[in-house]
Amino acid sequence: MNNNHVDDSTSTYTSTSLDHQHNQIVQQLHQPNFEIEPVQLQFDLNYNLQHLLVCNNFMFLVAETDGNVYKINLNNPTQVNKYHVETNGKKITGAWLHPNGQHLIIQLDYINYYYLYESYTNFKPLVKLKGVQINQLVFAKEVNDAVFVGSASEGHVYLGLIKPHNDLKKRDDKFFKQVYKVNGEVQGISIDNQINIITNGHLYTWDYFDCTYSELTKVFKTNATIVSIIKGDVFETNGNEFILVNSNNGQFYTNDEKLRLSHVDNINPTPSSFLLTNHHLIGLTNSDIFIFNKLKLNTTRQLSLKDYIVGKVLGITADYKSNTYWIYTNNSIYELVIQNESISIWYDYYKLGRYNEALSLLEDQENTFFQRDLVLIKQGYDYLTKGGFGIDQDDQDLFQLQLTGIKILAKSTEPFEKICLMLLESSSLQLLVEYLLIKFNMAKMEYNKIRMIVLSSWIIELQLRLDKDDQLEQFIKVNYKHFDKETIFQIMTDLNCPAKLINYAELIQDYQFILKYYINKEDWTNSIKTLIKIYTTDSYDLIYEYSTILLLNYPKVTIETWLRFTKLDYEKLLPSILSYCKQQQQQHSDYNSNYAIQFLQKVIYDLQGYKIKQLNNHYLSLLLQYKDSTKSVIKFINFTNNYDTQFILRLCINHKQYHPAIIILLELNLFEQALELALSNDLINLGEFVLIKYEEYIKRNTQEQQQPEAVAIKLESANYNTHKKLILQFSKHLIDWVYNGKPVGIPDIDEAKENKLNKVLGYILELTNVISLKDLLPLFPENIMINNFKQEIIKTMNEYNSKINQLVLEMNESLTISNKLKHQLKQGDNGRIYSIIEPGEPCKICNNLLISKKFIYFNNCHHGIHKDCLIRYYFKQKNNYKFKKIYANYQKNDVKQELDELLLQQCVVCNEININTIDLGLIDEKDDQGKQWEL
Repeated sequence: MNNNHVDDSTSTYTSTSLDHQHNQIVQQLHQPNFEIEPVQLQFDLNYNLQHLLVCNNFMFLVAETDGNVYKINLNNPTQVNKYHVETNGKKITGAWLHPNGQHLIIQLDYINYYYLYESYTNFKPLVKLKGVQINQLVFAKEVNDAVFVGSASEGHVYLGLIKPHNDLKKRDDKFFKQVYKVNGEVQGISIDNQINIITNGHLYTWDYFDCTYSELTKVFKTNATIVSIIKGDVFETNGNEFILVNSNNGQFYTNDEKLRLSHVDNINPTPSSFLLTNHHLIGLTNSDIFIFNKLKLNTTRQLSLKDYIVGKVLGITADYKSNTYWIYTNNSIYELVIQNESISIWYDYYKLGRYNEALSLLEDQENTFFQRDLVLIKQGYDYLTKGGFGIDQDDQDLFQLQLTGIKILAKSTEPFEKICLMLLESSSLQLLVEYLLIKFNMAKMEYNKIRMIVLSSWIIELQLRLDKDDQLEQFIKVNYKHFDKETIFQIMTDLNCPAKLINYAELIQDYQFILKYYINKEDWTNSIKTLIKIYTTDSYDLIYEYSTILLLNYPKVTIETWLRFTKLDYEKLLPSILSYCKQQQQQHSDYNSNYAIQFLQKVIYDLQGYKIKQLNNHYLSLLLQYKDSTKSVIKFINFTNNYDTQFILRLCINHKQYHPAIIILLELNLFEQALELALSNDLINLGEFVLIKYEEYIKRNTQEQQQPEAVAIKLESANYNTHKKLILQFSKHLIDWVYNGKPVGIPDIDEAKENKLNKVLGYILELTNVISLKDLLPLFPENIMINNFKQEIIKTMNEYNSKINQLVLEMNESLTISNKLKHQLKQGDNGRIYSIIEPGEPCKICNNLLISKKFIYFNNCHHGIHKDCLIRYYFKQKNNYKFKKIYANYQKNDVKQELDELLLQQCVVCNEININTIDLGLIDEKDDQGKQWEL
């Protein structure tokens, strides 16, 4: 039901008129939906499809060249059967399918025929049909056997019967003979309760009661009823109805009752082929699908083929039993899907005065109460006339009658639109409000949300126009939860009721609307107050949404307010901050007056915002845009390293903020790049700063890292080389700078009136001890005489001499210590060394008493081992071929000394040889004691 008022200034109220109600119903009419959808096949057609036939949910695809025929059960699309017709180079010229989908006939070269039954695996030839050039063939759908009527050239009509046999040797074409001859070529055949044969200008009709072959043979022996009709060339039948169309002028002839009700003589445009649905006529042209409503053929709907289909359409076909409709090209198949075909047909019947048909269609649809009411109601309103409706509204008694009548109508089945229009035309707004209030309460009891929204909106609008403030306030207070707030806002705005508008928004707590209202009014003070209310309701998204406009127009108070909102996600405020900063840049303002940067500083330093990397990146990127922000940038970089170093580094360089850039490079241990950046921009003091930081880096790494001696030596060498390279690079730049007469920022050098290069040389030598005078001299220009550095060279030579003398003393001292150690070792070799074996000391291998057998004692580690235990130990070792060879030689030649020397070579308990035993078990596999522990 449409509850919106539609003005119709031409309509006049009468007690029996339903014209306006008709118009309202027409506006609500839904139309059927026609869509073309592609069909997905499990195999590729390879642009070879020639014919498509669909009956009873069985689809047959006939290929053009290879003789293949595919059968798909649409109830189970995964079931695909493939058949083959031996064409022997012949062309497939026709195909016909029984309505039950079980009988298929294929025509080759117009005169050869093959038959396929549902249980067959191969086609069988129809010999009796051979040589007859059939152009029309229709099966009788009432019988299971394949009884068919066909026509050939010159008007010959044939009747045939095919009885399928699973035996391949038996022929299926049991009967086939000519039964009639008509004048002219047959355009179409229809078999239902009648047999209709249509020629070019005549219709031949036979009545029959039985569709068997024998009965039809008798029928064709009787005289046909012949009717002169139009000459046509396009024919289609669904088995019950048929249509014949003249493609030149669009004239048509049909037995379809619905088409006859249209009272239209021709079809325009005229398609090349048709399909008949229950309520529509579908036509195909070269570029479009036209859909004609059977009851009003002058109305068409058009679907452009290029919007749905790729390739040239070969034809359209239908499964009239399953009511499905298909379009096909040589490489694809599409389904024309029809939804709600009859949804609006009832109204077409209604307009034609066919009320029974209209009601019959409405019975099959839902929610048709008012449509049925429209069809059935034939009389008007006697109730309002008693109160003089539309004539006298001043008499209270009469007005009460009108009010009573309105309340009755509000609870009746009369269309809502008709009542409202009637009341509006008579300017009975007070009656309309009472009517709408009753309708609203009924909708609220039914909880019909849409009706409540429409009715409440209208009620409020009327009460505002009538200045019913008390009634309006009570109505809103009780029912505000059922309103559409956007509509109410619009109504109050259009009627210029700002106080009521804000009160209503406060009542429903729609602070977003209030905020938008104040923003549009540029009332920034109330906007901030509303923003605080929004924060208390945890509607943070609204704060983010309107952050930009508030910050641009009211920055100081907005920033102060944001800082009070401690639960905000500050990252979501960044877009507004960037917009504000862009505006500030355009105004060339100082960064100290930039409220957004002040906000970020507060968040980062006071509210622990520095933990948010994205926030830090934006803060630095904004600072770097100002030339006088270097100290703030350096302060932040020293405060935290939680930022995108690569990104900020690029920004520093782009904005020529070299000091922060060098600090970042030093944090990344990129000392060479830092020095290069400083020197390339003539920042001598920063270059010296890089050298100092590198020395601190070397000391810190030396203290923190405990490396093996060899690794430490390599690391020290690498650090030394890098350090020397940095100093030489710095020195070269400094020398060149001074030589060219440019100040370097070092007072001792800049203030010297002469011998500045000597000052530079002395400065560098005092700066570090990594390089010497000989390293620096090649850096000076060639035209500088070495005599200029006489004093520095003498001083350096004296320092070298002192160092050499110190090294000679250290070497002599080391030589003396070495000689003493050699002497002590020689005395130790001449003497005897004694070892004491404690009582009860065991063998370190078998743990038995050591002195019970021959043993070997190692003086350096004081381990004693039985000799035989030691031999067994060596035998257990893997890959110890040397010992095994010596022991075998000992058994043969008694080379005792060689064996003893090998056994005394090292202690197996504490020396490296013991590492090889790590993969041996704790228990000897050959020991009998181990066997006692077996399970």
